Amino acid sequence: MSRSPIWVGCAFLALAVVAGSLWLSRAPTPAAGFTQLMNRGNGLLEKGDAAAAVAAYAGALRLSPESTDVRLNLANAYLLAGQPEGAAGMCRQTLDLDSNSAAAYYLLGCALLRMNQAEPAAEAFQQSWKIDPGVPALDFQMGMAQEALGQVPDAIRDFESVIRAVPDHPSAHYQLSQLYRLAGRTGDAARELEAHRQILARASSPVITEAALESCKYTLPLSPFVLSQPDPHGIPVRYVEETAAAFGTLAAGCRGPMAVIDYDHDGRPSILAQAAGGGFLLLDDRGGHFSALGRPLRAPAGAGYRVALTGDLDNDGFDDVVVLGERDSRVFKFYEHGRIRDATRSAGLDGVRGSAGLLADLDFFVQHPDQNATAALMR
Repeated sequence: MSRSPIWVGCAFLALAVVAGSLWLSRAPTPAAGFTQLMNRGNGLLEKGDAAAAVAAYAGALRLSPESTDVRLNLANAYLLAGQPEGAAGMCRQTLDLDSNSAAAYYLLGCALLRMNQAEPAAEAFQQSWKIDPGVPALDFQMGMAQEALGQVPDAIRDFESVIRAVPDHPSAHYQLSQLYRLAGRTGDAARELEAHRQILARASSPVITEAALESCKYTLPLSPFVLSQPDPHGIPVRYVEETAAAFGTLAAGCRGPMAVIDYDHDGRPSILAQAAGGGFLLLDDRGGHFSALGRPLRAPAGAGYRVALTGDLDNDGFDDVVVLGERDSRVFKFYEHGRIRDATRSAGLDGVRGSAGLLADLDFFVQHPDQNATAALMR
């Protein structure tokens, strides 16, 4: 009887351990928690509950501090909640992470315009337009910024652009009517004001909010994105010495510099290498095994060859090889089936010396591509 409390205690402890392990196994991972909070925020934002959406997105941001998507969603939620300062802060953080985000520039402009900062708002809209032009809401907001700055011709141009894209945009017609009147175009002003009235008469809900005017592809909630993480154990890699199997006795009889060349354009990368006994030899690739093709090409001994460059020198569809040396340089012309000719003298490189270089197409900009010239630049 005295042992019963001990056994009961052990039983409770065992149950607690099992329950704890089950709870841990069911607890969401950070990635799953991020996705859950983002989806919750998106649903709340679509319902118009901006304050709750801000809280959900803030939780998602804590789980993924480098995410630009959650910051853009937060910026939209702050705008919908009437907190342009918070929206501007999120946009600036996004631009710190991605300076090419048209959405961040647009939302930043909207936030600044709400704070009556027309000049920086116009600059933000211009940056967004440079990255992604052709968004009617962007043209409208740009027009509002230009109007606030007193830039009447620019504002007229922007609102006219909106109407060309969205003929029934009531606010663009109204803004144009006011700007045309300022510009002394009374007939155009009357026409635009009448268009504005007719559009509102046909509308089921004539009330137009700031959020509605800002609405575009940049204000749509972004779906959660979680970058797949690499396997923590990695991919096993094993290196095997295959030189003898690939080259056989040629491995000890050839040396650099070497040039890789597919002389028949059939996907077999053969090798032009310097032979130990002098000259150059083509090592023909046959299924990953190399054998000498033809006799070695003669070359001066002790030339100090340093680099081999591959390129089509005369645009005949076959790659050629330029070998640069400290006391001699060679040009080898290739033909089909691995036939080679020493073309050093005809190429004009006889007696030229070099230790490094590159092949450059000097006339790539001409109308006729067969009239280009290739040069070896050496030092």
